[in-house]
Amino acid sequence: MAEKNPFSVNRQFDVRKHGLALLITFIIFSIGILIGTALSEERLGFTRDAIELQQIEYESLQMQLLYLTGQEEKNCNALLGSLERNIYDLENSRIKLENYMAGSEEGDFNLIKRDYMLTEIRYWLLAREAQNVCPSDIANILFFYEVDESCLDCSAQGHILTYLKDIFGDKLLIFSLDVNFDEPMIQILKENYGITEFPSLVVEKKVFPGLTKKEALINELCFSYGSAAFPVCST
Repeated sequence: MAEKNPFSVNRQFDVRKHGLALLITFIIFSIGILIGTALSEERLGFTRDAIELQQIEYESLQMQLLYLTGQEEKNCNALLGSLERNIYDLENSRIKLENYMAGSEEGDFNLIKRDYMLTEIRYWLLAREAQNVCPSDIANILFFYEVDESCLDCSAQGHILTYLKDIFGDKLLIFSLDVNFDEPMIQILKENYGITEFPSLVVEKKVFPGLTKKEALINELCFSYGSAAFPVCST
């Protein structure tokens, strides 16, 4: 009777062991893909819903503005309050969208981001138009930034603007635009204001290229508001 080769048995055991490990790895990898896909679809669905809601809110604001334009006595509080509230919600949507897009620049994400950018520009234009119908002491800032990690000043500028928003509240509207995004309207705004350096800000109609310190922005905003409008303006 021939003796069994112990090396042959070990090889068969190793093949089965490695095959089982490969199968387990494949299953784990497949589950990971399915979970990742489900999360992406959930994120996309959430962002789509947020943008659709913003578009409806924008149409409502347009209607309010159209109505007030024809009135001799204008009650602008509701319009300005709605405008501020919706821009605040839009900015929160932008932050979530940027987080969702981390590491991905393809497919539906780009379409959703373009939708968002256009919605933000529409709100900026509406805010400018609202000033003609309902004059107020609200200031607008256009923030041109890059998502690129090499633009450390862009992140720093964002933190400064958040700080200013905490100080001036609903008297300050901030609109953030990704300059590297493929949207012609963003390029038109860049060219119109001569934006060549990032970050850059447009406070009302005045351009601030590069990283702008909070002190310079506070001075500019206090000049627009009046020196007694906020405690920070009198210091």
